[in-house]
Amino acid sequence: MRRAARKDGNHAQVVAIFRAHGASVEVLEPRDRGRITGGLPDLLVGYEGVNELVEVKTPGESLNERQKQWHRTWVGARPVVVCHAEECIEVLRAMREAGNP
Repeated sequence: MRRAARKDGNHAQVVAIFRAHGASVEVLEPRDRGRITGGLPDLLVGYEGVNELVEVKTPGESLNERQKQWHRTWVGARPVVVCHAEECIEVLRAMREAGNP
């Protein structure tokens, strides 16, 4: 039997911050889907017409090997990694600028 994927302790807080600032957030649940097994980023965030893949980490934590592999082989936009509220706000700022050149 598969065990549920562990979520970082700040996961709910990060989701709440994005949503509080008007972003759409979809929590991505990793499943066995070929090459993306185990390394899929945590969130898909939509804001100002721009989509961003987001990996949530606790401060001081780094990507595990499957996540590194996923990031290396993904040919779309690279996911961003966030730990703190300030990083969430910076992601939203960059998304706004990208959506309104």
